Order: sequence, then C-alpha cells, then structure tokens
Amino acid sequence: MPKRQAIDAQILEEAVDWFIQISEQPLDDIQSEQFEAWKTQSPQHQLAWQKTQKLQQRLGNIPVEISKQTLSQNASTKFPLGKLILILACGSIITSAVYFTDQLALLADYRTPYGEQRHITLEDGSRLILNSKTAIDVKYTAQNRQIILHYGEIFIQTGKETNPHYRPFMVLGKHGTIQALGTQFDVRQQQQQTSVAVIEHAVKINTTASQQQHIVAAGQQVYFDQNQIEGQQAIQPQDLMWHKGLLVANQTPLKVFAQQIENNYGRSIKVAKDCENILISGTYPADHLERLLNALAETYPVQLDQNWFGNKITIKKK
Repeated sequence: MPKRQAIDAQILEEAVDWFIQISEQPLDDIQSEQFEAWKTQSPQHQLAWQKTQKLQQRLGNIPVEISKQTLSQNASTKFPLGKLILILACGSIITSAVYFTDQLALLADYRTPYGEQRHITLEDGSRLILNSKTAIDVKYTAQNRQIILHYGEIFIQTGKETNPHYRPFMVLGKHGTIQALGTQFDVRQQQQQTSVAVIEHAVKINTTASQQQHIVAAGQQVYFDQNQIEGQQAIQPQDLMWHKGLLVANQTPLKVFAQQIENNYGRSIKVAKDCENILISGTYPADHLERLLNALAETYPVQLDQNWFGNKITIKKK
C-alpha cells in the first residue's frame, strides 16, 4: 500500500481554523483572497484542505447548532471534542508520541498564535500572561494547582491560596516541574531546554529524568533539561519586557535580533552576511510586525523584502 503523507501540525491547525471560520459565515473578498493564498502555498496545504473537505462531507448531517458548539474554539471548554475529531480525522497515522503530544496541544485550555499575547486570571486569583505561540492546560484539584505547559512562555503571579488545605502551585513541563514558593516568575519552554527567571521570592525545580532539585532565588535565572540544571545567572531585564508587549534590543547584533523576530512572529527571517553584525537598540512592538519592520528600515541602513505570502523576510543593506 502507498505510504500515507504526513501533514505538518501547524498546517493542519490552520486548515481546521479555516474550516471553522468558513462554517460560521461566508468569507468576504479579503478573507477569500487570504484563504486562496494560504491554500496554494504548498502541496501540504492543499492536502490538508482536501482532507478537511472530505471530513466536512462526512459530517454534513450534523445539525448546524451542534456543529458550531463543538467546532468553535472556546477557552473555557475543557474538551473541544469537535476540534479533536477534525485533527485526528485529517491527520495521518501518528507514529510518534512527541507528534501526538503536539496535536493534543492544539486542544489546550488556553493558547496563543504567533504575535499575540493573552492575560488570564485563575480561580484563586493567580494571574498568567501567555507569550506568543504558547499552549497550557490548567488543572486545579483538591490537592494541587497545576499548569501544564505544552510549549511557549508564561509569566505567573501566584494568587493567595483560599482552600483550607494548602495546595502547592506547580508548572509541569517536558523537562521538569517548577514549584512556586509564593512568587512571580517566568517560564520559557523550548525543544531542548527550559528557562526559569524569578522576579519575586523563589521557585524549586525538579528535573524529569535525574530528579535533580534546585531552588532559584529572586533576580536569578537558570536553564535546565531533563537531566541537568545549569548555573544561575542574573536576569536580563530586556528578556522580560515581553510582559509589557515589547521586544527590546540593547546593542544586539541584527542576526540575533532577527531570531527573536522569528520566535515571536513565526516568520522566516534571512539576514544578509554584510549586515548580520549591525547593532540594534530600541523597543519594538511584540504584536505588530509591520510597525517593527518599518522602524528597522527607517532607523538602520537596511531594506526588507517579503515574499508574496509574507511568511519569508529577507534583510539586506540598502
């Protein structure tokens, strides 16, 4: 039998979002152009949409009101079953536990796309800020208060425990657990490691594989993976300015700053060799890519070219 073609998780998510949007109401002219541009980006985009259309035909007899209730993304819904059905039905056979986890993250209680942030207040008064491209689940029980971090970055200010029996507040990630010791802290989970920066009080880290433990005090930041916690270092204030919706550069080489733009906006940034070391300083919006790019072009001797779809940007000297 021919091998089934796998679909990239991001493309699959986009296909599902287009399906939901089109199901709710007809697209206007601008949206229609955007949809056609998305659909023709690659064979994978076309395949994802073909699978979605086939599923739409199979679900054609579901009453409209039920379809809307189950297919729409709702942050307060613990189990958006309709979207789960779409993703599993459209996707190829899942052969990797990691890939399966990525798919489930699409159904997280709270998540943000690239270039957006989200503020959340939990039942105990804890305040969270989700950075660009972040997904979390919230699990409060009689024994624990847990945040499951699938990917991305969160800032946490823990609320005062109101339960008669104290419940520890913990962040569970792929590399280990972080227990709050009455605090404000920032957690950023990447593929290879997780970083924790403590603004107030302290946190205790416990790595997944080696069970190594370490307490991080206020003003300090550490990096760790499943086996090892690296040495502490002082927090760099510019790294936390995303809480205020800003990307900050302080004599930062353009090549390094371009990587920050990639991480925040999900765009491919290519920097020409002759301008990689131009030093960038300033504050830029974390939620408006066009303004950021215009500011760079106006302040520094560079020009920026985008491809037709806007997903690839080249920076070169004027």
